[in-house]
Amino acid sequence: MSVCTNGHVNEDNVKFCQECGIAVTGATTDSGRALHLIVSLEPPVHSRISVFFRFFLSIIPIIISAVIGIAAYIAVIGAWFGALFTGRVPEGIHKFVAQWVDYQARVSAYSNLVTARHPGYSMTPRVDNELITRVAHGPMSRSAVFFRAILSVPAALLNVAGIFGMQLMVVVMWFCALLTTKTPRSLHQATAALLRYQTRYAAYYFLLTPDQPWHGLYGDAEDKVQDETGSLPTVPPTQWRLTKGARRAVTASMILGVVLYIGLVVLMGAVMSNMVQYEYFCVDSLGNLTSNISLLPLNCDAGSDLYKLRIN
Repeated sequence: MSVCTNGHVNEDNVKFCQECGIAVTGATTDSGRALHLIVSLEPPVHSRISVFFRFFLSIIPIIISAVIGIAAYIAVIGAWFGALFTGRVPEGIHKFVAQWVDYQARVSAYSNLVTARHPGYSMTPRVDNELITRVAHGPMSRSAVFFRAILSVPAALLNVAGIFGMQLMVVVMWFCALLTTKTPRSLHQATAALLRYQTRYAAYYFLLTPDQPWHGLYGDAEDKVQDETGSLPTVPPTQWRLTKGARRAVTASMILGVVLYIGLVVLMGAVMSNMVQYEYFCVDSLGNLTSNISLLPLNCDAGSDLYKLRIN
């Protein structure tokens, strides 16, 4: 698999992209058939007004993505059976889910200040999108498909830590963008790297790719290619090269994400254990217990009164 500088995926030994016609480097930036995500590693210039209202501007796209996501979950059930019996996800389902994952990535990139352009309200990709995803459609291992939910658990745990850690970075980025219209380069790259991991996890979980999302969390491995003139090797322009500060920010955000997640779980447990709980029951005019009530509405039969008893 080869990738042009615009991010389009082509077959091997292709000199020119079949979609845009640009020269193909001959090198792939992703391992195997992992989802390919292209976004600038240089922080974009944001409008201060859009940064200030970014949460509100993201609400409608988030709702649209969530609603379409319900259909995607249903479609993946059909994809699971199709891949289990034929070794391939049906092409129509693969295309629909891939478009949804792409839109979800664009919405997340905008809401988390990785991109400055609004993602719009349609899954249809635009030529001016700041973020592009590509994922090849191919055969799947039936055993890996059957156990996909179990195989994705380790990646899911890391994904949760990344989500929590990324939100901590976004808070700092929000203040920086509000003051200077740009986010710190290291935090921008770290957030983009975590976003790529989250998108690759979604692609793996939803049967778009057989590749686990671990590859590329700290950027792409050094993979230089020789140009046609025979000069010194150059780095393909689509490969991710994170700064040292960005790699450190990724590690720090993952650690802080784990701490934050554990802290929230402990806090919720403490709150739930300290909540006042009551048991409701009905008593008739003679003081006899007629019934216990465990479901709403809290109504008693005629001639009985509702009483509550604290149980903790």
